[in-house]
Amino acid sequence: MKIIYVSFSIRDDRFFITIGNFRKPILTIWSTNNYFQLLNWQNELSSSHINCLAWNPLRSNEFSIGSSHNFLHFFTINEQTDNSNIRLQVIQGELTVLLNEHKKSSSDITTCAYLTSTSNLVLCATNYGYVTCWNSRLALCVLHWKADINEITYLSTIDHKLITGSSIGYLKLWNLEDSGINSIESFVLVFVFFKIRKNLDFLENQV
Repeated sequence: MKIIYVSFSIRDDRFFITIGNFRKPILTIWSTNNYFQLLNWQNELSSSHINCLAWNPLRSNEFSIGSSHNFLHFFTINEQTDNSNIRLQVIQGELTVLLNEHKKSSSDITTCAYLTSTSNLVLCATNYGYVTCWNSRLALCVLHWKADINEITYLSTIDHKLITGSSIGYLKLWNLEDSGINSIESFVLVFVFFKIRKNLDFLENQV
């Protein structure tokens, strides 16, 4: 089985996750105490590919994955007595068809990240340039907006700030502090993109 993703839990490193097989992914949770395999999970209802995984920075037993075909899943690791006996609670979410922009193919969730200022809000980006904000407890999309004209390949958050990176080199900084759940006040720092392009051009001229 080909391993396509590996990630340690953020807060305490008690768990790490491996994802194997691209066409029919298998997610495996391991214990770092003895490096024994704790359980496997596979989405039997869909053949979607797993594209990204994010651990909750405030809760070491929660993580999310983003997949193709509009799907994302929110996971909670429930320990029974110790971390050698666990159960996995899984909630599935699905992007609205409207975010596909009337294209024939469905959206792929390309990257995801938790807001570090709260424990249950997950940001996900798509190959069509949308960012969606989800309540992971309810699998409910509370906010979405068109953040880029191209695929968003990277998200990074700190407090109420979000940075998006696109496939054509745009970096945008968003302020979500006053956005609530029904609207968004955004501040796009376009000069960040131009500064990066200027540095890249300078380096290319030195070669």
